[in-house]
Amino acid sequence: MKGFESEIAVICTRNPLDITPSFFYLTFGWTHTKAWREKLVEDPVWVYWKIFQQKCTEAWHMWHQYWIDMAEQTDKPIYFFRFEDVMANPRKELTNLMKFILGMESTEGTVLE
Repeated sequence: MKGFESEIAVICTRNPLDITPSFFYLTFGWTHTKAWREKLVEDPVWVYWKIFQQKCTEAWHMWHQYWIDMAEQTDKPIYFFRFEDVMANPRKELTNLMKFILGMESTEGTVLE
């Protein structure tokens, strides 16, 4: 795996159970606009969905483990945040993200505020 060559990292995560159905539809149906969510656990789709979900979960775990290890084993600043938190409270989450990126304790009095 290629080494980490940046000064900081920003890692936005999503709940894999929220994203894998959409990715499955895109991969097997070439669309995000048509979905058969209620059919994922029915034949003939079920066998493909089960394998796809397992492989996505393994990849999701490896990707996150890489960044967790990087955060724990290096002195590189890494900021983790959840997409769902940005959607729930964008001002708070994006302010925290910008403070991290810019190395600021506060955005008070800045154009970011």
